[in-house]
Amino acid sequence: MKDLKLQEGSIKTPIDIKHYGCYSSDYDFGEYYKPYRDWVEKTHSIKWEDYTPGMFNHDTEMLQNFCDQNNYSIDCHYDEDTDNIYLIKIEVTKWKNIK
Repeated sequence: MKDLKLQEGSIKTPIDIKHYGCYSSDYDFGEYYKPYRDWVEKTHSIKWEDYTPGMFNHDTEMLQNFCDQNNYSIDCHYDEDTDNIYLIKIEVTKWKNIK
């Protein structure tokens, strides 16, 4: 984009998303989805009943690692307004070139 200076800032814009649920913690998700519990136990050599959220990493990062290692097209996003973690479906869109 000729003659325009790239700037940085943050905005709050409500958008509609497709997601696989929102959870208060990765532990909350694990109570709902057994493959996550199994992954935590195997990856960290710990029994699920001994695990607590944030024990090894931030909940959102733990969930993202799980999704990435299992090739799930999911972006784990923490939403401050709701204090929840959303598992957002990644959708590929085609953008038109802006000239």
